[in-house]
Amino acid sequence: LTSLRKSLDRIDEIAPVWKETEDQARGKGLSASALQRIASTRREIARTRGELVARRNEVLTLRDQLVDPRASLERSLREVRGAVKSRLADVFSPILPPLWSADVRVSIVEELKLGWREHFAERLRGVAEYARQHANLLAFQLLLFVALALGLRVLQARAKSRAEENYDLREAEHVFELPTAMALLISLGLTPRLHPLAPPLFTHLVATVLALPTAMIVRRLAPPAMNPLVIGLPIFFVVDQVRYMIVVTHTIERVLFALELLFALGFLLWMARPSRLTQAPPEMLRQPFFRVVGLAMRIAIIFFVVAIAAEGFGLSNLSDVLGNGTLRSAYVALLFYGMLKVAQSLVAYTLVLRPLRLLRMVSRQRAWIRRRIDRGLALLATGVWVYTTLAVFGVAGPLRDRIAGLLGAELTVGALSISLADVLVFFLVVWLSFLLARFINFVLEEDVFPRARLPR
Repeated sequence: LTSLRKSLDRIDEIAPVWKETEDQARGKGLSASALQRIASTRREIARTRGELVARRNEVLTLRDQLVDPRASLERSLREVRGAVKSRLADVFSPILPPLWSADVRVSIVEELKLGWREHFAERLRGVAEYARQHANLLAFQLLLFVALALGLRVLQARAKSRAEENYDLREAEHVFELPTAMALLISLGLTPRLHPLAPPLFTHLVATVLALPTAMIVRRLAPPAMNPLVIGLPIFFVVDQVRYMIVVTHTIERVLFALELLFALGFLLWMARPSRLTQAPPEMLRQPFFRVVGLAMRIAIIFFVVAIAAEGFGLSNLSDVLGNGTLRSAYVALLFYGMLKVAQSLVAYTLVLRPLRLLRMVSRQRAWIRRRIDRGLALLATGVWVYTTLAVFGVAGPLRDRIAGLLGAELTVGALSISLADVLVFFLVVWLSFLLARFINFVLEEDVFPRARLPR
């Protein structure tokens, strides 16, 4: 662009000279051939300037697309939303033949002749090329994993030496017995932020690896009666990811997906059978968490039955939404639960170490502070899981647009215009102000006033 601008400036310097030359030539009566050559030169200058301007405009357009990609991103986002809406609109339409039809059998035979290894090898080459281009970022994740694994071991040893009898660290100790799994969960959990444009196979591979540390951490905390579910969910998720990575033909993928749903349905029916529930301790059956898990299992059973029937009758969109949505939502819940327990364990250990343990408010109110932080982290994890589940089922976008339209609706009275969003923001600011005031008062009473000599 700089070169083109210099060329245009040079052309703009030359053009007036040749215009003056032509005027003087006509005034001095030069020959017709000389005037023709001058006119030809001026036409060449004008043509060259037009080409330079056109080229400059192309480069400017390209620069705008590179520097400010919002327009192209908005266009792509509209296309994606349109595709999602059309898919949801056709969710009850049989777009494919039933699984038991002869067309499906013929299609399976034809697809088996295709070489899936070549397609998978091509995907692997794409991942290798992406890894080569982002070697520095992958090296950073590796160094972060090593640093976290070593740092968590040191933190575990220091926290144990500072533990107090009235401060329960048992759950945190169970989590910290797996520092490598914790480090892997944290470092790989950053992948969506660090690699937003990675190839799909790269994302599936990372998600598959994440299943192992998630199962190891949650298994340490879950009661023995829940162990089959804690182990079974990651296994089904890994099978689902392998299906995405390897299978490239549509009909075979349909059959494998239906078999996967059948096994998942059988597993849940085995988990929810009455004879197994009677083996669980009565106090565990009365816990709210176990009731929520039981309700989720019953809903998943219904969804799997509908998804299997829909896939059988050719309603693949409905089957994909219900089946894949349920599987991914369950695994995301397990993943977020593991991340939540890692974060809560880090908070529990950090509160007994320097410099926080030197604060009077921490030493006197450590358990209370920990409960408040744990509650906030749990609410945050629950909110993110709910939004992720809505996104998996394809309703997050439409719901967000509806809520935005509702919040943006304005009531105008004379010169006053107010919206529901304004009212909610007002109450939110007031609530946060009270929370901030209470926190400042707590810090003053616990750590400032006892250390300062002030007159009454």
